Amino acid sequence: MNPPASAPLTGTWRGAVTGDDSGFDVVVTFAGSNPARATVEYPQIPCAGTWSEESRRGDTISLVERVTSGPCVTSQITLDRRPDGTLGFRSDYFAESRGRTLTIYATLRRA
Repeated sequence: MNPPASAPLTGTWRGAVTGDDSGFDVVVTFAGSNPARATVEYPQIPCAGTWSEESRRGDTISLVERVTSGPCVTSQITLDRRPDGTLGFRSDYFAESRGRTLTIYATLRRA
């Protein structure tokens, strides 16, 4: 059973990525909820980074992802807290190899 949407983000969340890229997971561990700050990894790529909150409006949190290791690039993250306790994840990033901005999605659940 998932916690309510108002529950703290602190802890580890995981989800399978879909969208312009797929075939890998996003695993994020929140160290704090207000402001949101976390470490993130994409184990199958492998990439890792940090998330820092930029803004918050209602149940939507905007963050910036900064890469600390691996071939990933800086991206804009949007999280939507859902009534069922999951988080809707969206990442927008520019892929130089494809010459355009890509978007990936996931439903994050507590791990």
